[in-house]
Amino acid sequence: MAFHRTVLLTITALLLWTATVSADTVQRVEVTLTGVGGEMLQTVRENLSLLREADHPRLTEYRIRTLHRRAEDEIRRSLQPFGYYEPVIESELAPTDGLWRAAYLIRPGTPVHVSTVDLRLTGPGEEEPAFVRWREGFPLQAGDRLLHQPYEEAKRDLQRIAREKGYFEAQLTEQTIRVDLDSDSAAIRLHLATGPRYRFGEVTFSELPLSEELLQRFLPFQPGEPYDAAKVFELQQALYDATYFNRVDVIPHTEAAVEGPVPISVELEMRNRTRYAAGAGYGTDTGPRLTFGLDRRWVNRRGHRFGAELVASGLGTTVSGEYRIPLEQPSTDYLGLSAGWEDVETDTSDRRTSTIGIGVTRALGRWLRTLSVNYQREDFLLAGERNRSDMLIGAADWQRLEADDRLFPRRGWRFSGGVRGAAEALGSDTDFVQVQLRGKVVHPFAGGRLLVRGDLGATEVEAFERLPASLRFFAGGDQSVRGFALDALGPTNDAGQVIGGRYLLVGSVEYDRYFNDRFGAALFYDAGNAFNTASDYTLEQAVGVGLRIRLPFGVVRVDAASAVSVSGNPWRLHVTIGPDL
Repeated sequence: MAFHRTVLLTITALLLWTATVSADTVQRVEVTLTGVGGEMLQTVRENLSLLREADHPRLTEYRIRTLHRRAEDEIRRSLQPFGYYEPVIESELAPTDGLWRAAYLIRPGTPVHVSTVDLRLTGPGEEEPAFVRWREGFPLQAGDRLLHQPYEEAKRDLQRIAREKGYFEAQLTEQTIRVDLDSDSAAIRLHLATGPRYRFGEVTFSELPLSEELLQRFLPFQPGEPYDAAKVFELQQALYDATYFNRVDVIPHTEAAVEGPVPISVELEMRNRTRYAAGAGYGTDTGPRLTFGLDRRWVNRRGHRFGAELVASGLGTTVSGEYRIPLEQPSTDYLGLSAGWEDVETDTSDRRTSTIGIGVTRALGRWLRTLSVNYQREDFLLAGERNRSDMLIGAADWQRLEADDRLFPRRGWRFSGGVRGAAEALGSDTDFVQVQLRGKVVHPFAGGRLLVRGDLGATEVEAFERLPASLRFFAGGDQSVRGFALDALGPTNDAGQVIGGRYLLVGSVEYDRYFNDRFGAALFYDAGNAFNTASDYTLEQAVGVGLRIRLPFGVVRVDAASAVSVSGNPWRLHVTIGPDL
């Protein structure tokens, strides 16, 4: 009997459940909101439960009515962050042909405005410049409409500053917004007790094949200095920039500091000691090009480096090498010992150049400055005349590059400039002083990019005929005035052969636009020349069109340029591969 009674009760329950489901069948609902727009409307929509569940597959009449009763409170709470605390809401819910229609007319009412702002910092850090700047830039002032989001963001910023500046015991002793609906006003009170500022403690490095003395030179701080998270990041960036390391983790152990120094541990993983590189390329000026390189990332425990490169192209062969000794700032500053040999032949000149030199490179802010002295011997054939030149050249060079993307910038610029010279009194074949400036700017324009390039040079020389070909100015080629061959422009001798000049002026304006992530087209205008008299020169000109193909390692540029300043406007094809800056 007990078994039969259990079965009967189960069947009865199932029948009752089926009847309930039939009586409360699945419904559909449509929600309309009027009276507000923009960010307020978006916030209301996000917080309205009825709207979130409108497409639920098991939505019933009972659930619709329940959510409708909640809607006014949800709308009211949604408007408070925008300063509206007393909105008038008219709501309606009605079934129409099997579809429930819920409508809400919202009148936000009078907004609450800030009456007073009480920001208070107490403790040892109350005069900390970062806190002072925060207080001066607080986003809400007396008379402003009360907005909760800027207040919350400012509060988070205050706590972030405290952490970053080493005030690890800082506490918000008061964080209130008191709203008076009778006067539609709000009083803001935000108080922080800073507590003591912690300091940097001992810095320990993982075991490495580099000396402790070298690693300590990377530190932008010393133990005992006030803690600053920005300097922790600066240390990490400096270690990455040094190229010794494959992995860099700088870990401040704030939990181990109790009213005392914060120990720092630096976990480093070395890169492969030796890197070999090989590459191939093509340029109209150089023809096919093969490159082989060797980089010894560290030679010894003191972090010395050595690199060598061999480049073979249609112009000839170049071999170069440099031994670098890191200085006070190992990531940017070094003493370089260099040597090189070039065998280069163009339509204009044929030269063999040997160099050996020493230079010091240092970072000055965001600029790199190199001071160098190089001995150069060059055998050159120019305009049918063969000469030899020996020069001891002193030089100072500056360079800087800023870009949102090194390979394909939407916005950026590069600049390099230098002055070099030699004197017969110091063993050179002639006295000369030369200045050269190069720059390029990339900027968004009309849905594409505007690329502006310039190259200026000037030489004062005692005996121009003794100046080697590598120190004379020529124009023309892929990176100069397109439409002309490499080094085809410049002063000529009586036979019409180009011999190079004392001065250089080249400019280019280009507009490119990409059709998709890979392919684009360009229009450009180039002008320039090399010349011997600053007051008497002619700029050769070219215009053209180009195809652009983006690749992971740079941009392929195929340009067709017409030399419009030459009779017949001859065309020339230029092909180059590489980054824009």
